[in-house]
Amino acid sequence: MFHSFSKKIIVLTLIFTLVTSLFLPLLPVGVFAEDSDFCNQVKNATCDDDLKSLSEDSRLKDCGDEILNYFQKKVKDCNAKLEAQKNQTQKQLNSLNSQQTTAQKTLNNLTFNIKKLNTEIASLNLSLAELENAIQEREKAIKELDDALGQHKAILSEAIRQIYEYNTLSYIEMLLGYRTLSDFNQKLEEIDRLQKSLKSSMEEIRKAKEQMEKEKEELTQKKKEQEQYKAMREMSKQSLALRQEQQQYLIEKLAVAKTPLEKEMARIEAELMELRTAMSQIERYLAQWVLVGQVNWSTIFSAVQRASSATGVRPALLLGILQIESRFGTGLGTPGRYQDYCNWSSSPYCAYSTEAAALESICQKFGYKPTEVPMSSACAIGPSQFLPCTWLAYGGGGNPWNLNDAVMAMARKLNASGGAEENKVDAYNPCKKCAEGFVNGIKVSNPSYVNSVITSADAWQDVIDICGLNLSCPQMQQRLQTKFSNIPTE
Repeated sequence: MFHSFSKKIIVLTLIFTLVTSLFLPLLPVGVFAEDSDFCNQVKNATCDDDLKSLSEDSRLKDCGDEILNYFQKKVKDCNAKLEAQKNQTQKQLNSLNSQQTTAQKTLNNLTFNIKKLNTEIASLNLSLAELENAIQEREKAIKELDDALGQHKAILSEAIRQIYEYNTLSYIEMLLGYRTLSDFNQKLEEIDRLQKSLKSSMEEIRKAKEQMEKEKEELTQKKKEQEQYKAMREMSKQSLALRQEQQQYLIEKLAVAKTPLEKEMARIEAELMELRTAMSQIERYLAQWVLVGQVNWSTIFSAVQRASSATGVRPALLLGILQIESRFGTGLGTPGRYQDYCNWSSSPYCAYSTEAAALESICQKFGYKPTEVPMSSACAIGPSQFLPCTWLAYGGGGNPWNLNDAVMAMARKLNASGGAEENKVDAYNPCKKCAEGFVNGIKVSNPSYVNSVITSADAWQDVIDICGLNLSCPQMQQRLQTKFSNIPTE
């Protein structure tokens, strides 16, 4: 019995060896080791590695969700570090720009003040020239008065000499010199009048000379004062010119200092773009059906932000519709009854006769079974709760159970409708059997639905105005934890 058992073992071993030798060569050598090495590289990636290149490698999708999630967190961490570097660099650039602006304003003021001083100095030069001319005129007038005074003195001296001579003449000499005594007396009176006239003229000349000398002295003093003032303005101009040169030098230095910071900012921006590309690629690999328990706020906000950026629909409105339609993808209905829910005629614009046929084509494209996908009793599918034919019109060829595709289609459908947001929401889910009404003064066919969406959107807008779509914001955390605690953050 023992030998029989041993023979069986030997035979099984031979068979296993034969099968292995036949089929192992058909497998690519080293494929598992290569994938494993690559996934380890992804898992151990640092911010210094080319994360964009790793994210675009087709082997990434085979590394599994655990490594993909870890890689996604790594990319986010690297993005946060780069954003911090960017903010710090931007602060430094802002500081340099502020200094440069201040220096330029100072330089402009100095240049303006120097121009004012140049104008003032030119005016002083003109005034000094006028004063110099006035002083020269006074000097000329004083000289002329001196000359006139000299002439008058000479005449007066001659008159005094003649009177003296006359006083020393004897009567005989007087009579010999003049025919009568009356003539002699007349001559003396003429000389006396001349003497008085000369004295009067000389007094006027002295007064005029004194006035000219006084004016000259005043003009000279004024000239001196203006020369001193001009010297002060010249010194001020030199001081301003020195400061002007210093400010110009400072501006040049600041411009040089900005260049490496601007280059660093450009490098950071380029790396951030690469990280955003990597993040988008990782999210695409992580995208799966959005079923109960498979959504989180990180993916919801990411999908909403992407759709809003692409279409212009505000994030709060997208969140409002997503909340009312599918509870953010956590209430998609039940699978298994698509024939009951969808076997009815489609709209005229649909390429398929029934919604069920349209659903079958969608499921075939993505490899799903129509009986296994969740839906509402009205045949609405995915987070956007579109009918299959509606999805074919707005889904852009995407997967209706993929959150990113669903929210993007939602934004497209909203944009396709005109009018106010109330009209767009009404067109998103019209109701032929409902009683028409007004929401915010706008007439709609489905007032209850529109009011629910707008109310939800307004509540989201209140917190978005404070936080944006920032999960770390305290007000956002409070809203999510209070209202939607069943959905995880990450």
